Amino acid sequence: MILIVRVLLGILSLAVVALAMFAAGLTIGLAGAAVLALTGRSGGVNAGAELIRSIERLAFGSWRRGRTFVYFIRDEFGATKIGISADPHQRVATLQTGHPEALYLHNTVPCRSGADARAVEGDLHDCFARQRMNGEWFDLDDRQLRRALRLARRWR
Repeated sequence: MILIVRVLLGILSLAVVALAMFAAGLTIGLAGAAVLALTGRSGGVNAGAELIRSIERLAFGSWRRGRTFVYFIRDEFGATKIGISADPHQRVATLQTGHPEALYLHNTVPCRSGADARAVEGDLHDCFARQRMNGEWFDLDDRQLRRALRLARRWR
């Protein structure tokens, strides 16, 4: 009984922290929007959005410890990176520093293990070899991307 109460209190405290982070992120983002309208600087908007996105990195993530994901990251021109990561959101942030266009996480497919994720990633790279642009970046249209997602979900 005591263990159940402790778990529930832990979940409740995480939820309170997440709610506070959301409120702070929203406040910063709204203030940033006003600054953006007046000065053209978007730092506040970006800071608020990053604070809200950081909620996903709270201890809730420890419940999925050991999971590896096949991810599909895209830029605004449709270039798609097919890769693996235990934290796809952090991977987007890491890639963004060296990429001139805005990147976003299109989708993820959870795999049972890192080995399974590497196998699915390799199979997708082989399957779409003709669309390879450079390294793990592929020129996939929407139909091909849907096919890649279906294959990844089936193979995982």
